[in-house]
Amino acid sequence: MEAKKYKDDSIVIVAQGALRQIQKEILKQEAKGVEITTLNRFIQSLDKTNTIEWTLCYECYQRFKSIKDQLHYFKNTLLSSSFIDECLSFLDLLHFYEISLDELPCEKESDQELMIILKSIYDLKTRSICYKENLSSLGDLSNVYINIAHPTLIEEKYIQIFADHQAHVISKHQNKPAYEYYHANNPRCEIESIAQKIIYEEMDVNDVMIALCDPKGKTLLASVFDRYQIPYHLSLSKSSSYAFQAASLLEFALNPTPETFYECLTQSCFGDMSDLIKAQKIYPYAYDEAYPDLSKQRFHSDLFSEYEIKDLTRIIEKANLQKQQILPYCQRLLSDDIPGIMMAADEILRHFHASTLDFRNSLLKIQNLFKESFPYIKEKEDMRLLIDEIRKIRVNEADKRMNSVTVLPYSQINECLPITFICSATQNHFSSFTPMSGIFGENYVASIKKFPSLMTRYQRYHQSMLERILNGQRIIISYPLSDYVGKNFESSLDIEALLQKESIPYPLTQTSELKETILPLSENTAEQIYMKDHEIKGSVSSLEKYVGCPYAYFLRYGCHIKEPLEAGFNVQKIGTLNHAVLETLVGRYQKDYTKACVDEISGIIDLYMSDMKAVFPHIDFDLIRDRLIENMKMNLYILDEMEAHSSMTPKYCEYKWERIVPVNDTVNLHLVGYVDRIDTSSGTFRIMDYKSSSKRLQKDHVFSGQQLQLCTYLMQMKDELKLRPLGGFYYSFQNGKLELPYQKLARRSKTIDTITQEAIQKEVVRANRLQGWIFDENVEIMDDDAAHVSGLKNTKSKGIYASSVFDIDEVSDCIQEMMKLIASQILSGDIRLEPNEAACLFCKYRPICRFNGSYTEKKQLVDLPPCMRKEEDHGQTME
Repeated sequence: MEAKKYKDDSIVIVAQGALRQIQKEILKQEAKGVEITTLNRFIQSLDKTNTIEWTLCYECYQRFKSIKDQLHYFKNTLLSSSFIDECLSFLDLLHFYEISLDELPCEKESDQELMIILKSIYDLKTRSICYKENLSSLGDLSNVYINIAHPTLIEEKYIQIFADHQAHVISKHQNKPAYEYYHANNPRCEIESIAQKIIYEEMDVNDVMIALCDPKGKTLLASVFDRYQIPYHLSLSKSSSYAFQAASLLEFALNPTPETFYECLTQSCFGDMSDLIKAQKIYPYAYDEAYPDLSKQRFHSDLFSEYEIKDLTRIIEKANLQKQQILPYCQRLLSDDIPGIMMAADEILRHFHASTLDFRNSLLKIQNLFKESFPYIKEKEDMRLLIDEIRKIRVNEADKRMNSVTVLPYSQINECLPITFICSATQNHFSSFTPMSGIFGENYVASIKKFPSLMTRYQRYHQSMLERILNGQRIIISYPLSDYVGKNFESSLDIEALLQKESIPYPLTQTSELKETILPLSENTAEQIYMKDHEIKGSVSSLEKYVGCPYAYFLRYGCHIKEPLEAGFNVQKIGTLNHAVLETLVGRYQKDYTKACVDEISGIIDLYMSDMKAVFPHIDFDLIRDRLIENMKMNLYILDEMEAHSSMTPKYCEYKWERIVPVNDTVNLHLVGYVDRIDTSSGTFRIMDYKSSSKRLQKDHVFSGQQLQLCTYLMQMKDELKLRPLGGFYYSFQNGKLELPYQKLARRSKTIDTITQEAIQKEVVRANRLQGWIFDENVEIMDDDAAHVSGLKNTKSKGIYASSVFDIDEVSDCIQEMMKLIASQILSGDIRLEPNEAACLFCKYRPICRFNGSYTEKKQLVDLPPCMRKEEDHGQTME
């Protein structure tokens, strides 16, 4: 391409996306004293009055306040910054096209209100009026060169004015490009293919331009090119974090609620306030409200562990210290003096932040906005416009390397470089025209004669978009077939019509995936963090946690990372309370515990509720309390049905046990736990394990080490109680779902029968049967009608019997062997990040975990015991 010639000390007006391109060109020519600018900047430089455009918003705001009572349709949105911006933008178009108010539509009531609104601000000097004034006294512009290849309708008018004053308009470069057309699987594959093409063809990065049709592709391109170490020039502008902090402080000054106070904390307005953030998340109090003092609080139940109370107390103490530091600053923000509020916000920013270059640049812009807006702010509520303007402050992050690939939005192409890539040329992104919308949409402007029609604007935009790739040397166009979740994309019809050929797959070389590798611990390290006095101490659930996810076990029991505290009732708290109610009632009434009255149930629950209210006084627990009482009433009804058909009696609740399992010659596994309930009768016992949700004992889960608790309880209680185990079962407080239709169709009688109350009660019992395994044939002791325990059958020939009966000794041997294997694996230092699906459901460590989403199916650790292999040999199934 032949280089343009510019004289020394000339001014070059270019399109926004061509600044760097022209800068390179002028450097090659070694022209001196050349100023490069954009059209808007050049016209603004002619303004000697230093007009500040955004101050029009304040003038507009004040005028709108005076007409608010005259409106109905737009009354509620009239004073919002978005509405004001839209009105000023449309007013600017009216001034540019010299459209008077008489030419606007005024038939509908909403149009009449818009007329009132526009009439109140029609005399304001918008950008178009200022530009006209600036251009009215133009002199000789022979030292000005205009290099804008694809001007808009508005830019074209200004360029013609400059040309009339002897400015040089650079003509478009004529060329016939060679096109290549590709597609890729998804946006990342598309960018990867471009990067590889640049490397494999050894392209000169100074000759390469990448135009993005989808503006969201900037960050993706940056990450891929950084990995491939390809230099690129990409102007990224991001919102200033300091600007958002200033806006949050002013928002708090206007509305000092717990929400705005928390927003100031999380935006780091006062620096690192991590302890105060923790406390405020648990206790969403006002900035000056004291947190509850738990150090002297007496508790009536075991709902909260000693650890929880100590941790909450420690958080509150640290939070109070941090709150005392910032309390004077918060009080200053709540002043009625507007200059005082701005000074307080400025002082907070300067006091709590280091004076970095980014901070100084952002603070200067914030201070300028404070200074310029002060004359227009009459009352505190007027600061909302200032808050919105502060949030618009952006920080530019431009790569200053000259020898690099040029990356820009497709709409900013002025002239193509020798090699130009066009990315994401899909139907949605390429040449996508945006019609006017909002209150001044296409329906509104369609009746304005002087306003360019929709077809005129569309054709102009469409032609401009196509012309950007009609002149070049080598233009490589591509698009992705779908996004990352499988949504398909269609290729641009404009591109297909231009090229007259189908796309081919991008030649992408698959790079090896970067897999997150977690190195195992050394055996010495594993022993130091897991063992104490030659023992691994824990619970059966901790072993299950290791099997489910060794990495989560390492974080919890190796690193001792505390799980975040939760405010209010969670699943664990509800489970603890339900356990406590049944334990208390069984202790008082033994087998007649199900006959307890509602007042007695409420009294036990209220005891726990009082502790909840003491710890979380800001939460209303009345609705939760009522639901817990109703749920317990339902559970007692179900349990009453079960007890009526069982000759077993509750003997122990929350029975504590310990077991020592030798792992090797020097290490023991020391297990501690509690059995929720043990029933006994005639030299036998059964285990009941209460659960908050529905759960079944599954063979695959038991012998892969994922479900060890129930069988361990049976094994341990058999040894301790010297009784014969009947079985181990889960009981769910959730109450099973009833799968019953409201009505049934009797085919023979051709009548519709409504379901009876008796059928409903029978279905309630069936849905809430005990779920587990049976280890003795004498099952009639615990269920004399085979309706309350899963796995029992009642036939005329056999009576009541269990479909599967297992040997507790054989199962116990397998359980102990698995415990030794798991303990040995823990001591080996294996901390793989290979969870099963259940391990991630309620895991608190997900925010710091790098799990890739591919769950691991846990394999069987030991051979099935003979009693279960026999079941399989007979082709029987078992849960």
